[in-house]
Amino acid sequence: MTSARPRRRARPSRVFVSHAHQDSAIAREIVKWVRARRVKVWFAPAHIETGAEWYREIGRGLDSCDWFLVLVSRSAARSLWVRREVESAAITDRFENRIIPILLDSTRPKALGWSLAAMQYIDLRGGSMVPLGALAKRWSLPAARKKAGQKRA
Repeated sequence: MTSARPRRRARPSRVFVSHAHQDSAIAREIVKWVRARRVKVWFAPAHIETGAEWYREIGRGLDSCDWFLVLVSRSAARSLWVRREVESAAITDRFENRIIPILLDSTRPKALGWSLAAMQYIDLRGGSMVPLGALAKRWSLPAARKKAGQKRA
C-alpha cells in the first residue's frame, strides 16, 4: 500500500532570492514586488550582516525558505555563490517544483546548473516586471497592497 504524498500549498511561506551582486538593482525590484504581495523573502543584502560567515548564513536562509528564485544572467553564471545556491536548492526535496529561474539577459539557465535546463522560467529580458504576474498566479497571491491614498487601477 502506498501513501499519497501530501499536497503542498502553492503560496510560499518564504522565498529565497539568489542573484549575483552585479544584478542587485533588479534583484531589489523583484524582492519589492514579492514583498508587496505579502510574501516573506530571504535576500542576502538584507539578511547577511557585515562580518558574518556567508556560507553559514546562506545555508540558514535556504533552510528557512520553501521557494527559490534565481536571477539568470552572465554575472550569475560567473558567480560561484549563485551556482552553489542553485546546486543546494536542486538537491533539496522541499524545493521540488519550486525553483523558478528569472531571465535577465540571453544567458541560458543551464549555465548556472544542469538542473535548471528543463525548468519553466520567467523572462524579464524586456525590462518589464509584468511577466512576474505568472508568479502571482502560480502562488495564488492577492494583488499588491496599495499605499494609503493610492487609487486602485
